[in-house]
Amino acid sequence: MKILLVNGRGYPEYGCENYFSSLHRLLELKGHKVILFTAKDRRNTDREYSAYCVDKLNLEELDSVPWIRKLLAAPGAIYSFASQRKIARLIKDTRPDIAHLHNIKRSISPSILGPLRKSGIPVVQTLHDYRLICPNYRLFVNDNLCEECKNKRYYRAVLKRCVRNSFPLSLLACLEQYIHHRLGFEKRVDVFISPANFLKQKMQEFGFNPGKLICLPNFVFAGDYQPDHPSQGYIVCFGRLVQEKGIATVIEAMRGFPAVKLLILGDGEYRKKLESIAAAGNMRNVEFRGFLTQKEIRPIIEKAMFTIVASRWYEVCPMVILESFAMGKPVIGAKIGGITELIADGVNGFLFSPGNSLELSQKIGQLLREPGKIAQMGQAARRKAVEEYGADLHYQRLLNIYESLLPKEDLWK
Repeated sequence: MKILLVNGRGYPEYGCENYFSSLHRLLELKGHKVILFTAKDRRNTDREYSAYCVDKLNLEELDSVPWIRKLLAAPGAIYSFASQRKIARLIKDTRPDIAHLHNIKRSISPSILGPLRKSGIPVVQTLHDYRLICPNYRLFVNDNLCEECKNKRYYRAVLKRCVRNSFPLSLLACLEQYIHHRLGFEKRVDVFISPANFLKQKMQEFGFNPGKLICLPNFVFAGDYQPDHPSQGYIVCFGRLVQEKGIATVIEAMRGFPAVKLLILGDGEYRKKLESIAAAGNMRNVEFRGFLTQKEIRPIIEKAMFTIVASRWYEVCPMVILESFAMGKPVIGAKIGGITELIADGVNGFLFSPGNSLELSQKIGQLLREPGKIAQMGQAARRKAVEEYGADLHYQRLLNIYESLLPKEDLWK
């Protein structure tokens, strides 16, 4: 089968891109021809289809530039004719059997759906966040959860300046949502894959057709990870350093454990703030390692006692939890969103109330006092990764979705 994979970024970085990269690898291992359509970037891992790449567009980087540049960039962000032309040429040259979309807003835009539908190619899209129902993609603004745009009240995003606290960027995101809805984004996609039941439920609450939503969790190549590494006595948080990830809660919780090191792996706009919080508390046990590749992260996690995912937004199906499980590490996670679908409290980790540093501190202390519990939970975490989130199971379920959509006759005869 020829499978067209589409995503704004074509290189592994954080959750969505790591899944995209893993899916590319999985489909090729199973003998399929994978065709990539992404934005241009020197970090892209595949060069075969680089001639079809579209120019990268990151509107957040335009926050500090004059209004005129924002206005010039806006049409391409909402509806990119360049993406439409290039994917039409790619379809003609490669003749894919099915298209599997991921995050396409902004860098690529839904303009590509026209050529795909015109060619009769079935379209699947994996939802990695809330970008089809929320102008800032997170249902989180001003340090709080937010669902004020429900019932298509996207103008609320402008009133709250929910995109980087910027009026022009929030206005653009508002217009983007209204225009894409008007263009019938949902109608042009055959199946939306939700990696968590929580996300699926939210999509339905915001008006999406439940008949088009299928739950399929993310996966890990469990065989790539070796779970039996001796611990070196530290704890790890890893991922993007942004406000909604709740790292400040973890730093606060670690005040009671000055002899235990916390390693924070990752980078982002909130890093300086987090560093200042740690410095103000004279917390020498907190160490920021910056952005690391998956290859660099793995040996660090392998030697950790456990990991913490303290998110305050509705996480979907965090790859950081699946990767921790695959390495035999229990996870202390916030009781929010899709996290509760992965962590069985007291079995493969612990759950705590989002933002509650005292409760998190109690959970950390409980594990530190019972090293045998860490090993027992780690074994349960590894079993869950292998039995429920393994690559082969994911592939078979995804293949069933693909095959259910394929036309009875070859599109390209």
